[in-house]
Amino acid sequence: MVNDGLLHGNGVKTLFLVAVTSTASLIAVSGLNTGTPFWLLLVVMSALGFGALGWNAVFLSYVGEISPRGFEATTTSTAFAIAMMGQVIGAPLFGVLVDSNLGYVGAYQVYSIGVFASSVICLRLFNKWMKQTRANNHTTSLVSTKNSIRIFVQQVLG
Repeated sequence: MVNDGLLHGNGVKTLFLVAVTSTASLIAVSGLNTGTPFWLLLVVMSALGFGALGWNAVFLSYVGEISPRGFEATTTSTAFAIAMMGQVIGAPLFGVLVDSNLGYVGAYQVYSIGVFASSVICLRLFNKWMKQTRANNHTTSLVSTKNSIRIFVQQVLG
């Protein structure tokens, strides 16, 4: 709904919005304590659910959209496997941060910095790639952009 309605089908912008929401909600979670009012807890956890948990569906939908025809399953499953490596590595790393002197507050803050930094890096790389694509194709349409991404993914897959 947000992707198609507000952002006109731009999956990269939607993923960036999800990352910013995740960052803000993780920082907010680090400030929660036993005296936090229930309504505030509900708002923060809803935002966290939208961002930190909702990114997966947005990400996989976008990967499916930009996949070369006939390679949707391969591309999506490969992207999913790569993304899940982050969970396999991230969970124990979060535990190490919690067990260190940082505790849960520091671990959530470090995690939020990582989410935001990686999303900014990805957005900058995508924008750089878009400028190169537009310069080479002399076009700015979203359809041609998705076709260019499809060609790139197909070249990577062989």
